[in-house]
Amino acid sequence: MSRASMIKMLKSLEEDLMGTSDIYRQHQANKKENTFQFFPSEFIGEMKLEFDARGLSHLIGKRDVEEKIRLGAEKILKACRVQAKNFKKSRDIGIVSNASYISVTLAEAVNPREQAKGKEYPNFDNFSKLKGLYAQELKDFVLDLNEFIKEKYQERLNKLEFQTDFESGDLKIVDTGVEITGGGDVVEGGHLEGMGVFESRVRDAIDNAINQNYNAKVTGKNFKSNMELLGIDLSFVRNDAEDAFYFTAQSRVGNQVAGFESAKEKEKLLKQVRAALARLDDKTPIVGLQGSKSYAEVKGEKLTKRVLKRFNKIPGVTTTKPPEGKDRVVKAEHTDKAKKRKRGPVNSGIKAVNVPKISGVVRNEKPQNLNQYLGVFNAQLQDVVRKNMGPPRLENRTGRFASSVRVTEIQQTKRGFPSIGYTYQKDPYQTFEKGFKRGSQERDPRSLIDFSIREIATQFAMGRFYTRRV
Repeated sequence: MSRASMIKMLKSLEEDLMGTSDIYRQHQANKKENTFQFFPSEFIGEMKLEFDARGLSHLIGKRDVEEKIRLGAEKILKACRVQAKNFKKSRDIGIVSNASYISVTLAEAVNPREQAKGKEYPNFDNFSKLKGLYAQELKDFVLDLNEFIKEKYQERLNKLEFQTDFESGDLKIVDTGVEITGGGDVVEGGHLEGMGVFESRVRDAIDNAINQNYNAKVTGKNFKSNMELLGIDLSFVRNDAEDAFYFTAQSRVGNQVAGFESAKEKEKLLKQVRAALARLDDKTPIVGLQGSKSYAEVKGEKLTKRVLKRFNKIPGVTTTKPPEGKDRVVKAEHTDKAKKRKRGPVNSGIKAVNVPKISGVVRNEKPQNLNQYLGVFNAQLQDVVRKNMGPPRLENRTGRFASSVRVTEIQQTKRGFPSIGYTYQKDPYQTFEKGFKRGSQERDPRSLIDFSIREIATQFAMGRFYTRRV
């Protein structure tokens, strides 16, 4: 990527960051594939966070209060199952559930009515549709819980006001003294960490800026190192092949805190981008800044490889690749040494490059506190996965897949939540992951493993956590 192209790309990114996420959310994120996940045990943990923020932590531990919350979570789960079946009457929908969990997916699809109106973004609003799974039951639960607390403990749930102070880096939570009137005053639809709107928005902004002039796959080899040299940290940017969004019923406090953290990341990134533009505008050489190839260069290299491949099949012929920046002329010549060689592969002069693995996960400062669960997970995981297999998921025919699944590590996210890393035998089962040849929502090994891990986790009081394939 030339200096001029890099400046152009960063200015485009700066312009995108100057706007709000509302437009991106409304026209893109909400209308892409969305998955809603509800796990009663995690919901109970979210309610505890909410009670703590409201100064009602002394009620947590009261048997009757906890039982009230538990029963409410089960009712919400039941309501989600009923509503999901109703959704099926009008839309293609993917549903995975058992007695303690549900995951509902709506794929990206065109809304004929919006299309007929000539709308620029005519797709269905999947995010809003999925919130309808639990909205009414959640409202009933929250209002009923509030009445119970008022009657039994002379306490009540008030609306909270969130005030941000970026200078001090604080988020202040203020009790308004106004009583809650709906479920959204306590619980909101929050995107899972690393799969949120802001992380995806920045990724899309970068992709759009790069793809105006450059091949993304080629640029990706040195893009990260260039950004690091310019002082731009993109470790939080979402990087996955699914292009889908996952959200759950999250405490309002937790969701607001997550939004505040995203806003801080945005401010930080904006400062870094502007500082990088100043360095590039200065024309001062930046040691280590790498270039990348345009589409024309990439096409030229592909042509060269095809020609070399043909000559390499001829016995007694050696080939040489022209130096970078010169015309793509392929030379083929017979040599005395080559004539004496036995027939075999000829060196093309192309060297293999080892690409290091990159991880944006912050390691747990006290791994022993989290990794104590490793043995428990691995002792049960294969049996639980095997139990959960069967149509429409992967079927247990040979036992190889279930036997290959294991938890490798448990780390801690930037916000302090467990992140469980797992692995499985990719050959041949990765083909069922979304984005691969035989990929589908129902048969994706990751959703099956996530489902099984969460089932095991119900015996622990882990609260909110995330899973990821290593």
